Amino acid sequence: MRRLLRENSLLVLAFALLLGLAVFFAVGAFRHARNLDIAIEQPVASWMTPRYVALSWDVPREAMMEILGLEPPGPGRRTLADIAAEKGISVEEYITLIKAGIAAFRAGRDE
Repeated sequence: MRRLLRENSLLVLAFALLLGLAVFFAVGAFRHARNLDIAIEQPVASWMTPRYVALSWDVPREAMMEILGLEPPGPGRRTLADIAAEKGISVEEYITLIKAGIAAFRAGRDE
């Protein structure tokens, strides 16, 4: 075994270095994955899509479509600003309605 290590010491050293790098990046990936839930309950903004709001605020899709006043299958990639413009109301007013709808949904769910 010692002879094999002596003959291939450069190969063993390269393997150990690559193994250390793999562990380093695996730890970094784990830390990043552990912090992915930071988007939960992010303040509702005009750039968001209905799907993003539903996922962020943990509201089922059907309930979010009802809150938004939309028919399934939903708006696709349209933002809240786009939908508010189509409805003829301001984005701020639409966001206020969405927040109230989410609060009402949660109040009904908690009962």
